[in-house]
Amino acid sequence: MGEETSFLYTLIQALQADNLDEIARLLKPAKLHFDYTSIFTKKSYQCKCFIEIKIPVSAKKSLEKHKHILADYCAQIFEETDEYAFEDVKFGILKDAADNFKEETGTLQPYTRNQIYTNLLAKLSTTEIDKVEADYLHEACNCAINGLRLSAITMLGCAAECLLIQLCKAYLDYLKNGNGTEQEINKFEKEVIQAKKASARLNEFQIKVKNKHSLFESMGLENANLQFSYLDLLRQVRNDSGHPTGYVVSYEDMNTYFANYQLLIERVHPVIKKLPKIMP
Repeated sequence: MGEETSFLYTLIQALQADNLDEIARLLKPAKLHFDYTSIFTKKSYQCKCFIEIKIPVSAKKSLEKHKHILADYCAQIFEETDEYAFEDVKFGILKDAADNFKEETGTLQPYTRNQIYTNLLAKLSTTEIDKVEADYLHEACNCAINGLRLSAITMLGCAAECLLIQLCKAYLDYLKNGNGTEQEINKFEKEVIQAKKASARLNEFQIKVKNKHSLFESMGLENANLQFSYLDLLRQVRNDSGHPTGYVVSYEDMNTYFANYQLLIERVHPVIKKLPKIMP
């Protein structure tokens, strides 16, 4: 591990140790560079060193808000010598490889290679989301950015399972809030909440809500069955990727899975928040 990589790793670990998880997450796709200048400090023959943190454009503004915190941690980690002393943090833009650049026109297609993943990371930094699900999504995005397709899809599938568990618990709260009989509540707890496998949980959940189209539409979730079926698709592709089947998802399909997950965040998470509050 190089010195700059080691420094970034230590910085992330230090932030996490102090429960500054959100800043640590924003740093995970970053690259760090020591800018050793010839500008003298007040100490004789000692020069200033700036720490440049390069991050995706989509996350730059979010991280810049925490510059003073980052500078404080960098100052603690940086090992001052007679030659150099830490001066400050500055930010740069992490270059995104453009897969769809057209040389004949000099234009870019709508998405660069990592844009879908950096967009999702940026969305996570501004969206209130379950911590476990967010952790899996951060791992998934960073794996995807680095071309680790097996790991990326496995982590995305784990995030989807976490999302399903939250949805099921929210629906149970809905039933307990006067919208279900005691028998319905007990059956839902036994067959859905306590299901031993994700496939059984999703299957039983879909059976029990198949006639609830109007309920979900009232919360802005149209084609609810289609959204829930997508969770099953993610479960299956996760199983294929997480076991030694020899299956490796294509870059094109991986992009589609991640783009669709962002839609799940926009459409299903509001339902999770609203369901327990609905009165009969």
